[in-house]
Formats: sequence, C-alpha cells, structure tokens
Amino acid sequence: MNEKVLQHILIKVEKYRKKKQIISKKDVKILDYGCGKGESVIWFKEKGYNNTYGVDINPIRIKNGIKLLSEKGYSKIFLELFDKNGRISFPENYFDFVFSNQVFEHVEDINKVINEIYRITKENGEGFHIFPVKWGLLEGHLYMPFIHWIPKNNLRKFLIFLFVSIGLEPRDPRWKETIGKNKKVRAETYYKYSINKTFYRNSSELESVFRKFNFRVTSYPFKKTITKREIIRRIILPNFLLLTQAKKT
Repeated sequence: MNEKVLQHILIKVEKYRKKKQIISKKDVKILDYGCGKGESVIWFKEKGYNNTYGVDINPIRIKNGIKLLSEKGYSKIFLELFDKNGRISFPENYFDFVFSNQVFEHVEDINKVINEIYRITKENGEGFHIFPVKWGLLEGHLYMPFIHWIPKNNLRKFLIFLFVSIGLEPRDPRWKETIGKNKKVRAETYYKYSINKTFYRNSSELESVFRKFNFRVTSYPFKKTITKREIIRRIILPNFLLLTQAKKT
C-alpha cells in the first residue's frame, strides 16, 4: 500500500479519533482487512497507533509479515490468518476503524466478508474501503483491456491468449509461474487467475451490501479538484472509495 493511500486513511482515522474525543492514539483499535504482509500495520504503529492489526488469507504473506514485525520489535499477535470459514478471532464490537485496499475484487462471497466486518466493528465505528470498479477499461492485475467485462468462459480465455500473443501481458515479477513458459501456458495461467481470483462489481452493488448489513455508506473522492491526467487514470483504472459507519442500535 503506497504512502498516499495510507495518508488518506490516516486522515479519516484522525477525524474519527477527534469526533469520538479519544485522546490517546493507542486507544484506537484499527484493522487492515487484507493486510498482505502487514506493512500498513507497521506504518500505523510508527504513527503512534499501537493497536493496529492485520488479517489476510495468505499464510505465506502472514509468515513473512510476522518476520517483518519481529524485525521492527513488534509482537506476532498483530497479524492473523482467516480461519477456513473466513472468520477472524477478534470478538464482536472490537475495532474502531476497519480499512481495506484492493481486497473486495478478490472476494467471491462478499456478503460473508461484509457481515464479518460488521461483527467486529464497534457501534458507530468507521471504515474506509478502496477497490477497483468493474467498468474500468483496464484489468489491473493482467493489464489487459476489457477482460473483466467478458463472461468467465471460452471467449475470455481466447481474448487473453490473443493479448498474450501480441505481447500484452503482466511484466510483474510476482507472476513467477509464467517465467519461461510458452504463450499457451501463460494464457491459461492468466485465465485461471481471472476466473478464480477476481470478482469485479459495480460500486452500487457494494454500497447495497454494506447497507444491507446496517452500515451507513458515503462515497469519498481522493481529490476535490481533478486534473485531465487524473480523469484519464480514472477512466482506465478507476478506484472507488467508501466511508462506512456501523449502526448497531
């Protein structure tokens, strides 16, 4: 998670703290939902928010994150894996602020996730969630246009192979399984990822799910003034931002 995004989240956390008249930063419990190896957890701790936690579905990332925390002098208790049912060990009404970044597009059962976020959020606790929307021109993991618009069938598979054939494919080193492989194998890898690991939705769909689980929802722009460059970026790779508040009474 880059510094700019973290700064935006910090601004919302600070506003929440002042609104609730919480004097000490350490009394604010924060959760990064889908934390990877927990760089954001460390970042918030270094800003004085010592009760920042992270959860993730990937055991390798959590293992690496625990090592990173240890190197910084923090306990491993601040990172946790989801259980097999997608739940986490924290009690109900535990967190003041829950945030996620580029997570919801990887969630198949979004109702289960939002319900769990509601369970662990305090009354009037808040959240800040950033996710790519369905109708951006470019799929942000494969860097291929329109792929995520196409139904998960042979047409999508063919188009991915076509893009790979003309050299339009990820150059990210994280795609280690495609190194040295032929076009057909690479295209098959990308296709399986797109159908099994990505679940794009319209922003209105996610807003509706949050409201169903008794959240107040407000869309939130990164910038009030938008440059031409920002307009182009938002058309190609648009992110949507939701500020949420849990209603429990």
